[in-house]
Amino acid sequence: MKKNLFLLFLFFISIGLFAQKSGKSSSTPSVSSHKNAISTTQKKEITLKEKPKLFEIKGYLQGSHHDELYLMMGQAGGSQIRIDTAITENGIFKFTGKVRESHPYTIVVKHKPQAIGFLMAKESQSVSISGVLTATGIDDLRVTGSPLEDEYKRFSAQIAPYLSKQYSLYTRFENASQKGDTLNARAYYERWEDIHEKLKAQYRTYFAANPNSFVCLPALELIYFDWSAREIYQLYQTLSDTVRNSQYGEEWRLLVEQTLFANSGDYAPNFELTDIKGDSVVLQKYRGKYVILDFWASWCRPCRADLPYLGRVYDKYKNMQEGLEIISISIDNNYGLWSETVFKEYMPWVNVIDNTDKTYSIARLYNVGFIPASFLIDPNGKIMDTNIRGAKWESRLQEIFQK
Repeated sequence: MKKNLFLLFLFFISIGLFAQKSGKSSSTPSVSSHKNAISTTQKKEITLKEKPKLFEIKGYLQGSHHDELYLMMGQAGGSQIRIDTAITENGIFKFTGKVRESHPYTIVVKHKPQAIGFLMAKESQSVSISGVLTATGIDDLRVTGSPLEDEYKRFSAQIAPYLSKQYSLYTRFENASQKGDTLNARAYYERWEDIHEKLKAQYRTYFAANPNSFVCLPALELIYFDWSAREIYQLYQTLSDTVRNSQYGEEWRLLVEQTLFANSGDYAPNFELTDIKGDSVVLQKYRGKYVILDFWASWCRPCRADLPYLGRVYDKYKNMQEGLEIISISIDNNYGLWSETVFKEYMPWVNVIDNTDKTYSIARLYNVGFIPASFLIDPNGKIMDTNIRGAKWESRLQEIFQK
């Protein structure tokens, strides 16, 4: 599932939660692989009072012959747990098991890019799945027997037009940026932001009208990369106790809070990394300056959309008394793509990569569970603000340097 964010959105909308119709790319990490890699959430044991209920998933995949299928249970942020295995016989397969609580599920075809995603409620006892297995996906996919999945599809239909417009505008933004057409690039991004605000309004309206709906939890997956932790937490808080106290709901609380409560006022943890030029970068050496720590990745479109704004504030304030420094910390797992992007974009500040040992140690140090993520550090080394985005950098730094 190694696709850019908006492409993922379109796939989710077109054929259901986590369902795919495209092949995998080795150049960019998936949403789930990124989140597994940098998440510091400690899973909490949750006491479940209800007895587990039996479920049965029957399916037919035309064109599948002796394929090994894995039934995966989704967790908050994209990670998954394998709970059963089946082999197709003339396209027919069956999973059985016990379920205590509602969760998203994915059926993965071993060694192939195809996957089937759906929601299954704790009340679901029999789910039927059918489709045609092709070289690039699963056509004519049908999932029946899960009212929760039907509800999710209705929600998806409401937000699909906004996601489609965002994807189109961002593609134009990216093309203009690559051509050096900064005027049109900024115009496209501002239009993207306008659609983004309308999408937020749709989400807030849906959550307010459906606080008891479990669909709201997997709906958070679609905005996990593109909203701040605070915004997601505010949405989460509008849900009923029943939804929030479910196992999946508790997973979301833990995931968001570990990012949200990287408290302003704390001293920024020191670190040392090697920059793109091969020089050592030690955070403490920048005491006396304001510092922006920008956690990003070359494959993260919202991250790259913020770069023109960072470029403007850097040029404006870098040479002032108690000036500004930016340290962009990439979580890329491909050094070549990272360095290529740094030189392609306008990023004249300090650039380091946090994945040389595959541990994402600096992202963990700062409890980063979302990208883009940012921290504004004062000249004394204390965190002033977190997760400022886009044009808000200009207004925030103007407050600081022109007071």
